[in-house]
Amino acid sequence: MTKALSWWRNYQPSKAVWLGSCAGTVVLTIMLGFNLGGWATPAAMDEQVEQARAELAATICMNRFLGAPDAAKQLSALKDEAPWRQDDFIRKGTWAKFDNIDKPISGAVSLCADKLSDATLPIAAKQASNAVKEGETAVVR
Repeated sequence: MTKALSWWRNYQPSKAVWLGSCAGTVVLTIMLGFNLGGWATPAAMDEQVEQARAELAATICMNRFLGAPDAAKQLSALKDEAPWRQDDFIRKGTWAKFDNIDKPISGAVSLCADKLSDATLPIAAKQASNAVKEGETAVVR
């Protein structure tokens, strides 16, 4: 044991060993940081921000759509549309339009259409929608 310690104490690395170990440490730190540490490039972060904005806008669009008084009728009309025309149906209904935003949020309309194509109405909303169609008043609790 003392022989190993004395070797370690007397070790004098060359400049090449120092440079190689520093470069290896830098490369290892970068690899671990980007793969496991959650680091990201600015371009990747911009892409994630745009995706998050589209997801939020699509969720708001879906809630507006399903919260409308004629949601059952509109949902069946949306599901009757061809998949490539559902985006236009959502755009025409203005559920994905926001007051203070001039240009549309990229990808929000298609995400909203995708979410709505898989959506079902709660029973109370269906009953209220049917009652409105028949001219009755409905109380939704």
